[in-house]
Amino acid sequence: MSPELIVIDRVLDDDKLYCMIRNDLAQRYPKTLTAGRKSTPVEVILRKLAIKHLYDWSYEQTALQVAGSLILRQLCRVYFQAVPDQSTLCR
Repeated sequence: MSPELIVIDRVLDDDKLYCMIRNDLAQRYPKTLTAGRKSTPVEVILRKLAIKHLYDWSYEQTALQVAGSLILRQLCRVYFQAVPDQSTLCR
């Protein structure tokens, strides 16, 4: 993993930061945290958006690059699961 990705990984591992962002995103719809269908984990979205901005990629490029890279999959915590597409990041 490159040095900048290691730094991003360490910063995004902060539980306080993660909780703040999760709570902010949960305000979009009532009962988001307790009911409804399973959604893409906040951690995955946050990490994909960090990659998008780091490399100045479009949403589509980000989805394709993460899907095609084991290192980016690890960083975004999707591992061998399906990578959320660009529409998930746009929302």
